[in-house]
Amino acid sequence: MNTGQSLKRFTVVAAFLLAALPAFSQAASKVELKPQELNERAKQLQLAPTTLKNIRAASARVSRFTGWAVVQEFQGNFDSVAKSFDQFSNEFKTQKLQAAPNQPSVLIILDDPSSGNFHYLVGYDVQKKLDVKEPLTVRQMEHPKAVRFTHTGPYEKLGNVHAGVAESVKELHNTETKFPVVLRLLNDPRKVSPAERKTEMIVPVS
Repeated sequence: MNTGQSLKRFTVVAAFLLAALPAFSQAASKVELKPQELNERAKQLQLAPTTLKNIRAASARVSRFTGWAVVQEFQGNFDSVAKSFDQFSNEFKTQKLQAAPNQPSVLIILDDPSSGNFHYLVGYDVQKKLDVKEPLTVRQMEHPKAVRFTHTGPYEKLGNVHAGVAESVKELHNTETKFPVVLRLLNDPRKVSPAERKTEMIVPVS
């Protein structure tokens, strides 16, 4: 290939990249809100402005999520989760199963909890599929497109965080979030204050 042909091809590629720049700029401008608008939306969602800003940044990056968990299914409300987890934990020990060190506990919300009564799974993250007996099951978490956001603070704020993700996904990608939503507890709530609790929320996107 001579110098003239090389230069011509480079020019075409450069022109293509330059043509794409406005689209990237527009996407960035959607993520970044003016301070007044950010504050107003954060107030409506009952979130700190910095939290909403971080949610919007995370919602712009949709990625694949996969994993395995040993779980048990329950039906109830958020107040019943602690009791359900105790029941699961006892069954896990009865079956002489071993969770890998430092693997998070998980709460998988199977349907919309806004009615107050919903189906959910509680369990442990595991590195591979294990042999278990009922009422425990092994669930593969497989979401081709999902938003992942780590929240530090009280669990009571997770509903507001989810609302922020749903709003951001609709605005940035013109699509909807869906269930199941996976919550991975990254530290032990019995050993840290509510303000220090870390939860990774994985929200599938349609």
